[in-house]
Amino acid sequence: MASLALLLVLVVIALWLYLYLKSLEKPYAELKGYRVATMQSFNRFLRRGGNRARVGQLTRFLQEEGVGEVTAVHNLLRQGTDWLDIGEPPFAIPPATSGAT
Repeated sequence: MASLALLLVLVVIALWLYLYLKSLEKPYAELKGYRVATMQSFNRFLRRGGNRARVGQLTRFLQEEGVGEVTAVHNLLRQGTDWLDIGEPPFAIPPATSGAT
């Protein structure tokens, strides 16, 4: 009986530890009930592929057009609030051309 109780306590501790560690690695912060990607998530996004160079190009373009100081570029690249639900990354870079003819 004692071994069963000990096993149950260990399972509860393991579950608590798992959930605690999982909560520490959230890629978002709660803001007025919405999940907003953190700057830490943005920095991870920049480290993937050629994202840092592409964000740099976008930043230069915005500055050349005189709107570079309106808001931080990471605010423009956010995917909205449902990115976790649909399995998308928290940020996306728009195409360099609009595709319109």
